Amino acid sequence: MFIGGLLLSTRTVFALPLLLFFGILLSKRVSLLKIIGYGILVLVGYVLPLVPFFAIWPEQMQTENPFIIQGTNLIPFWVIAILAVIALSIGVGIRSYDRQLGIFYGGILLFAAGLAHLIWCAATTSFTEAYLNSGADISYLLFSYPFFGYVLLKED
Repeated sequence: MFIGGLLLSTRTVFALPLLLFFGILLSKRVSLLKIIGYGILVLVGYVLPLVPFFAIWPEQMQTENPFIIQGTNLIPFWVIAILAVIALSIGVGIRSYDRQLGIFYGGILLFAAGLAHLIWCAATTSFTEAYLNSGADISYLLFSYPFFGYVLLKED
């Protein structure tokens, strides 16, 4: 979970697989204390890499931190909220936890977020600007590949 916080501190899109995981924990009836413990580990992993930047450049980090930059430039908040609800819903909906299924859905969520970003950028500018002139960050589509690769290469 600490690594999830580290990933979250670099790209907020990693909140989607984390929400999926917390939804799975809720569906498995994991104790609230354990879920809070996982949440604290994520929070510590998120905060630790950012502390030096806030200590050295406090004014700049209040206006240019990862959540502000990514939250205002990529896709609107309502799209993020819909994806977050979907992530929690899928996690809660997985009755018998299958690790590979959870990882696969995490990849689907990351790919959906990257695709939403690409579509939003193309809709607000143009396809040429979004895709060919680097208006959209297509690396967000690549974040899902390790999830899919793990599922495809994992032998039972």
